[in-house]
Amino acid sequence: MNAASAAWLAEIQRICRKHGVVLIVDDIQAGAGRTGDFFSFEFAKIEPDIVCLSKSLSGSGSPFSIVLIRPEIDIWNPGEHSGTFRGNNFAFVTAGAMCKLWSDRQFTAGVERTAVKLQGHLDRIVAKFPKCIEQKRGRGLMAGLKCSSPAVVGRVHDVAFENGLLIESSGPNRDVIKVLPPITITDVELDHGIAILDHALQEQAND
Repeated sequence: MNAASAAWLAEIQRICRKHGVVLIVDDIQAGAGRTGDFFSFEFAKIEPDIVCLSKSLSGSGSPFSIVLIRPEIDIWNPGEHSGTFRGNNFAFVTAGAMCKLWSDRQFTAGVERTAVKLQGHLDRIVAKFPKCIEQKRGRGLMAGLKCSSPAVVGRVHDVAFENGLLIESSGPNRDVIKVLPPITITDVELDHGIAILDHALQEQAND
């Protein structure tokens, strides 16, 4: 899990514009507020030609995805893009309600505050377990803890699961603990989850 820098994204956009290449951003996992802003690339001030969104966009776990296309390159006619598994009415309703939340400044401020709190927790964990964790990665509520080995991740996963916390691994060697709480997580839930993760790492550090 590696977060792209603003400079890197801006350079990719410059190269695309120079050579007439369509710039597509896959924001399926990182979008819909996961990294702080609604779109994960907003901080870089870039303007993609196509953006893909899904997953938490539905606001309910229902299957829902959209593709945003710059009007000048949208060559589809109305009704031309169709299929047999499209148009989940329930997901349209919940996605609409989710999107309205982003016009509520109190909600967005809460997401930003939770992200800051999570990052603070993870900084403390990295400092507490230097033999287990090498680096913190990610942005906002999409973070990762690069561990010293895949074995560490596996053992932490097992202990966390036994105590009611689901975590995933990532990276080519599966040596990164993914930390992706819901953007609607409460302070109590976040603190409880971090406490379980801390406990799992402590058991590993004691071995």
